[in-house]
Amino acid sequence: METLLDTKIIIELNKASKKLLIGDTVKLKASATWLKKTIAWCDEQHIILGNRCGSDFYIQKSGVESIENWLKQNNQGSLAQLAKCQTGNRQQVAVYSSNEKIAKISPSEFMVLSACTDVRLCKDSQLIYGLTEIPPQINIEIDIRYLDLSLFNYLIVIENLDSFNDWHQYILNKKLSNALIVYRGDKKGHSKACQALKKRWLDEKGYYGQIFFGDFDVAGLAIAIDSKVAYQQVLLPELSYIKKHLDTLQYKDNYAYSRRNLFNECPEKWQFLLKILLENKASLRQQNMFNTPLILY
Repeated sequence: METLLDTKIIIELNKASKKLLIGDTVKLKASATWLKKTIAWCDEQHIILGNRCGSDFYIQKSGVESIENWLKQNNQGSLAQLAKCQTGNRQQVAVYSSNEKIAKISPSEFMVLSACTDVRLCKDSQLIYGLTEIPPQINIEIDIRYLDLSLFNYLIVIENLDSFNDWHQYILNKKLSNALIVYRGDKKGHSKACQALKKRWLDEKGYYGQIFFGDFDVAGLAIAIDSKVAYQQVLLPELSYIKKHLDTLQYKDNYAYSRRNLFNECPEKWQFLLKILLENKASLRQQNMFNTPLILY
């Protein structure tokens, strides 16, 4: 059993504490998962939280007071302080709690990984880090809150991390040289910060310039289509290259079946791409898109 209370328990106990200001007990369903965990925690600390009556549990004022005393004795603040501070970041939570991980704002909340191929910056990074060679690309974790989006003409979001790291090797149109390049994140779809960046781009720059670069497969196209903030274009090789290099071994029929309604959701401008995938039952990975020009669709 964890020594420290988790986020859900803190929130619910704080609610109960407020209700106990006008009553002696708080009635709850005894089957609630958070309550079961709380009772188990209280048993370890020799705290009597309340009494069970049938399918109900009654939290007593004395039980919450005992928890407050335990928190105070262990320098963990109060329920009210913990409930309030956990909406902040880990540094703010650590002022009151030893469990900084209950913070709502994660360390990566506003951070995206951005790729830069600017020669001057690559040279500077060699000097700063004592690299034996000038790197062809540097990746920088940046806070989206401090980005000046007016400096960029395009926002290119890359699906796979290895392709993001190899961004400098792809052959691009010169008009994309002034693009902000970011990795979408490890989570399914997009990271929270990437989603927020796309939303901010839309708010500030309108329905223009958001480009998705991913695998040419049903899963990759689905990410572009399902995005909460729509992409205007996808980046892929020329059609002749795609058709010549499609790989049936990379095609996942079970995933294509699970996304059988994707055609109805797909923008008209990309339906021919989806049709190529489904009819050929083949795909093309980003890792097979080197040494050929990439264009916008």
